Amino acid sequence: MSNKPSDESGAKTCGSTGSERNRYFTGKYMAARDFSVEQEYFLSHHRMHNRVLHGWGVVCGLRVVPHPDEECRKKWVVVRAGIAIDCYGRELVLCEDTPFKLPLPDLDSNDVQPLDVETDETEALQHTSQQPPGASDPQYEVRRKFLLCLRYTEEKIERVPALYSEGACDPGQHEYNRVRETAELVVLDPEEVPDCWKRLRSMPYDPDDNCCDDCDDEIPGPAGICLEPSCPCQDTVPLALIRWVPRHHKYRLHINMEGRRTLPPPPEFLTHIVGINWPHGETVTTHHLRHEMKGRLEIYFDRKILPADGLKTGINEFTFVVQYSDIQRGVEFLPIRHGHGPKLDGPCRAVYTIDPDILTGDGRGLTLSNHMVFVTMYCDFILDCHHDPVDGNFLGAKFPTGNGVKGSTFRSWFRVRER
Repeated sequence: MSNKPSDESGAKTCGSTGSERNRYFTGKYMAARDFSVEQEYFLSHHRMHNRVLHGWGVVCGLRVVPHPDEECRKKWVVVRAGIAIDCYGRELVLCEDTPFKLPLPDLDSNDVQPLDVETDETEALQHTSQQPPGASDPQYEVRRKFLLCLRYTEEKIERVPALYSEGACDPGQHEYNRVRETAELVVLDPEEVPDCWKRLRSMPYDPDDNCCDDCDDEIPGPAGICLEPSCPCQDTVPLALIRWVPRHHKYRLHINMEGRRTLPPPPEFLTHIVGINWPHGETVTTHHLRHEMKGRLEIYFDRKILPADGLKTGINEFTFVVQYSDIQRGVEFLPIRHGHGPKLDGPCRAVYTIDPDILTGDGRGLTLSNHMVFVTMYCDFILDCHHDPVDGNFLGAKFPTGNGVKGSTFRSWFRVRER
């Protein structure tokens, strides 16, 4: 059965969306066609809502992990249960964890190629077909890439006798009573669907290769599409890009899920800032800042935060910034000395420790007394345990933060007085 949606009633459709529905009246004669149109109308509108307003991709779950058995791990992976929406707006449900065997050749087959340790994967793929027939030496190896995807399928089930069938005289006529919606795991060649897997931009950036020329096109809906479905992965949802590296004896299957398309989580599943240890927009005395707060500016989250990845992401001096207003009313960065500054203190708390010399006066006239202190956290780079940026928009100066969108910048301030 074809996986593409169709309108069997013959009615005019717009983007495979039914435009006719039943009008009921007393005494109306109902045939199978009327009930089919009824289902088609509501199904097509529901799926149009999914793909136009929400988009397509992984909704939740469907993580691809190595097989728990070490021997099976050479050719098998396990896909966790989950839900996805394909480019036609159809729900794909994998009800339980499912093992999947990749179509890998044996090392002693003819489909192998000698590789040097430093050989590039792309070059190896290009030379796969040039290997001499009959090569079975262990030195002959090949690396391959597989795009593991999920595809919507339908299955007709439950054959029952048909009491009446138009145009048929056979009293033993049988028809399928139900259609079962399922999802199957399939493998695609990533070279055949080059726009399917999101590729990370390499540096240096080449504007000629990555600058879109679509200024004359109308801007589509929130999901990036309009009436006609956009299906760069054919009719599948990509789950993982798997590289087969037979030279690696322990982990021959390298699983990459960074490029798969995922739908944004509901706002309540994003991570938020839920509190701070200073009164926003109010006054703090130097005594309270030194002794009660112990010179620490603390920000609390409602979910675990990932440790810093160098200076790229996480809590560091570029993502957790403290500034103060000087005598000329300008704004200066608070100096950071060794052992102080920002860090992750526990799984759900970020701390900026102010240098004690600045709290008491460092002998050079630098003190926070009678100054405004400005605290900024760039939440676009603060990732939670799900690798999602923190929703840190401090709307109306109310906690928890958030406007339902990943990332943004958290800003707060307070005044320091001597008494």
